[in-house]
Amino acid sequence: MIYYGSGMMTDARLGAEQVSAIFLGDELLWRPGFNTLPTDIYFAANGNDMTGLGTQASPLKTLAVANVIPRTDKLLHFRGGDTFEGTLHMVSKSWAISYGSGKAKILSGMSYGALMVNTDNSGIYNLIFEGAGVTLNETQGVLAMNAREDTTYLNGLVIQGCEVMEYGDNGILVSARNGVSGYNNPKILDNDVHDCVGNTKDGHTGGIIMYGVEGKNSAVAVKDLWGLATMKPLFNDVVVTGNHVHDCLGTPGTPNHSGNGIIVAQANRGIVEYNLVEDCGSNNTSYAGPVGCWAWDSIGIKIRHNIVKRQGSSGPDGGGFDLDGGCVDCLLEYNLCIDCQGPGLLLYAFNDRKDWPTNKLLNFRGNIARYNISLRCGSGGFSKYGMFLGTGRPVTSDWKDCLVHNNTIVTEDVNGAAPDNFVVFSYDGVLADHLTGKVVNNIFYHKGSGLLVDMRKNRLTIENNVFYSTKNKSMRYYGFDYTEPRLWKESSATDGPPKEFARNNLSLYMRNPMFKNDSSDDPADYQPAAGSPMYGIGADILTEYGIVRPDVDYLGNVIPLNGKLWTPGAIEPAAALPNRLTNPANIAGSGWSLTDTASIETGQPGMLGTATAQKIVVGAEKAIAELTQARSYGAGPKTVRRGAFVKSAGAPGAALGKIGPETYPYELNDGYSLFDIGLGRYDADFTTGYTNDKLLWSRIQKRPNGYWLILQEVELHPYWTSDRFLLAPSRSYAEQMENLDWDDPTTWKPQLIGNGWSGLLVDGTFEYLISEAYPRNPLVLVGDNNVMLQGSAHYLQSLAYCPVVNLGLSGQKDNMVPYQIGAKGLTATVSGNVIPASGSVVVTTLSQPFLTIASLGKDTAVPVTLNGVKGTLRTPGGKLTTDYVFTRSVAGSAVATPANSTLTVDGGTFDNGVAILWFGHNRASTAAVTIQAYADCVAWARSKFGERFIVVSVIPNSGETNGTGGATAVATINTSLKATYPNNYLDVKTALINAYDPAKPQDVADRNNGIIPSSLRSDALTLNDKGFKTLWDAELDFMLAKNWLPIDAVYVGGVRND
Repeated sequence: MIYYGSGMMTDARLGAEQVSAIFLGDELLWRPGFNTLPTDIYFAANGNDMTGLGTQASPLKTLAVANVIPRTDKLLHFRGGDTFEGTLHMVSKSWAISYGSGKAKILSGMSYGALMVNTDNSGIYNLIFEGAGVTLNETQGVLAMNAREDTTYLNGLVIQGCEVMEYGDNGILVSARNGVSGYNNPKILDNDVHDCVGNTKDGHTGGIIMYGVEGKNSAVAVKDLWGLATMKPLFNDVVVTGNHVHDCLGTPGTPNHSGNGIIVAQANRGIVEYNLVEDCGSNNTSYAGPVGCWAWDSIGIKIRHNIVKRQGSSGPDGGGFDLDGGCVDCLLEYNLCIDCQGPGLLLYAFNDRKDWPTNKLLNFRGNIARYNISLRCGSGGFSKYGMFLGTGRPVTSDWKDCLVHNNTIVTEDVNGAAPDNFVVFSYDGVLADHLTGKVVNNIFYHKGSGLLVDMRKNRLTIENNVFYSTKNKSMRYYGFDYTEPRLWKESSATDGPPKEFARNNLSLYMRNPMFKNDSSDDPADYQPAAGSPMYGIGADILTEYGIVRPDVDYLGNVIPLNGKLWTPGAIEPAAALPNRLTNPANIAGSGWSLTDTASIETGQPGMLGTATAQKIVVGAEKAIAELTQARSYGAGPKTVRRGAFVKSAGAPGAALGKIGPETYPYELNDGYSLFDIGLGRYDADFTTGYTNDKLLWSRIQKRPNGYWLILQEVELHPYWTSDRFLLAPSRSYAEQMENLDWDDPTTWKPQLIGNGWSGLLVDGTFEYLISEAYPRNPLVLVGDNNVMLQGSAHYLQSLAYCPVVNLGLSGQKDNMVPYQIGAKGLTATVSGNVIPASGSVVVTTLSQPFLTIASLGKDTAVPVTLNGVKGTLRTPGGKLTTDYVFTRSVAGSAVATPANSTLTVDGGTFDNGVAILWFGHNRASTAAVTIQAYADCVAWARSKFGERFIVVSVIPNSGETNGTGGATAVATINTSLKATYPNNYLDVKTALINAYDPAKPQDVADRNNGIIPSSLRSDALTLNDKGFKTLWDAELDFMLAKNWLPIDAVYVGGVRND
């Protein structure tokens, strides 16, 4: 546009003759008709700048003309599929858009794609902006900037539906450069920004950036425009929605982070949602790393429903989502991050005091992270964390009142990195002991070999979370590591309120959440599957902590506003656990039994305000008001969770538990947990009776209307098939102890003084059978006949209180063992080279026979996958190498199976556990073969259990006395095993020999000959009951010394549970 004074030039004449056009060099600046162009002005590659009328039928041609025509209150249309060279310059009240088929391309070379400087009510839509190359161009793709010196806030900025690529600096930058002006309601919507940020100079760059400027990192002198403690926000009511940012890798060597996905800073209120960020940041080397989607120095920003994948950094950070320094009342919710090199979720206050004498940032406070999912993040070389809460800011009034709840954090080892799952930390010599807020109802699920928790001293309330490590990794507090949560809690108590300790008991839960698929990229697979123990173990965060829940979970499932039971993590469970009690909501109904001297009153006010509760009334002096219901189960390991919703009606306490079978050898097995419902606490000192079964944990939680949820989880003895559910009004702990007489068993009961009104309100009861995805903390036995026999007895299981998974096979030679568990691969050929649609087929060739058991003639079957088809491999009779049959598990189509197809033995999936490796007694040939077989099995064990495995020494048979070749082979094997696995080697040979009976001459002779005493064997090699008892005690002591078993599984009241 050409101006004459303050007005736009409308005519130009040379003498009396009108000028036809004005040029500056080759560029057309003006011609008659520019002032009369229509409101909608069209441009096309076949247009004409000299004659075009600006209509769709008669378009203009070049971007140069678009930049000089009067365009206030005009909409510029660029024909889709055409290319226009140069930079698009926007003015106030002007808009640009593509028309026709596809998008028009602005090819800007080494310059900006679009400049929107000081433009009010201006927008660009559905255009492509392409620079000269990500490492050649040095500018932004689209730059919107308010550089006014007055206090004007510009309105109506919209950048929507554009593709921005091949720019060396930011893809899209919205900025304000004077600190007294900015933008109201800027909108960046539905853009595709990629292949930018490869030639940036200053850093703080990425795909979509909205912020002021940091003077100390700028290549040119600029104002230092950040820090809302010293200036007003530059942006109000920000909207960044529906964008796709990808392949913005960053620039090595920048003074600040580069390769971010989306940043919003210096903003007041805003929404950042439904954006996708992928594959950014990997070239960053700055000390401060990029993040996929984040905010800092802002108030009230909501980052929600976004996805970040594979965010990288060759320096620190590289995480998914971040609320950083100066954030106040900001929100992270419903976000998903996958395979990021830094933390999936980060709440961090950086240090603004390094280079500035006063605080520039507002104190970090009131921020919330909820219902987010992080999968396999922390895979980089620096910031290897699943979730990170921390500070580097030396301001004790900082990092206050933040809420972190109902997130699901999954970590595992990736690309050689071993991330820690949940971390509370600090940097720059700053302590984290001023951090306050609540971390509740999260699931921290750790499949890797890093720490489950690493925590500095802090003031956070950390309660009612799920912490689960498939490899039993440590929980660290202030540099000390623990695998026993009670010890970790006690360590944390040295610095204020202990962590995961609520209402006088441990509040964390450490069972497998049983996701639908814990290796998937689909967030829906991280819903707890039907039968998951996650159902109902979460806290009522509104009643307990005053935290207002959202309406839905990550998947949009409705979160019940008036529920009784709550679930941790980001997704509601697939189904409620079935309540196994008869009439759980009506304790006066059938199935229930009540002590004769007590009664039940119905129609009482329940915890949700309606008359749903009932009252147990104690009627007689010193009466015992026990409410019970008979329960029955199958044999084998089982866990029950029992609970009730109760409120005092005169009774200060409530007892919850069981009455066990009163049969030999268990005698009386009554047991209960005592809850003080007046004070709202668990009375751990008067929980009693759990000897032959195992009390995993008890919990009391606040519920509405003065009610409490009381519950306990008990692992019943494997051989119990019945007991009774128990609920009773009770004295308080103090009263109980005052009236306790250890010589009078009747005083052990939770008695009350009956007065006609003392009692307990009950608003529902439950019993859930907690299923296992696979055996919990099993002892997995691998080996030959001795292993098979030790697994067949229940003594070891009873001692360690762990299920035994027996993978031992009789007659196995050492070179067969790795194949039988899937530690080594196999090939097989089947008859006719076809697996039939159903049924069995003969295996004609197997690369390594491993089920042949010669004269034992045992029919053995193992689960396998042959050519992608699941089934079992059997040896009917087990006498010939070729005597193998494959039977498919599920009928389907016939599958062509070439000769020597891959056959894989399914070695099992286990939940923690310990592998016990013991073989080498039936040696195929040399000691070297046995040693190699152990190496193969150890590699398998490490893949399943980490370092939780035992290499048991080989024992000699009766003919392998001192000086024989057999004794030499045994010594060679054991010497090698001890040297190779010094932390896992268990010398049972010595333990067995030393267990000889000196009163038996043959035992003495056997001991002197270096073989197992006869009193410990049933034949030349196989142990008898006494021998196995010696072996089991050695194994048990070894696992206890390693802290591989919960201490209360083996010791009850300080006495070993033998």
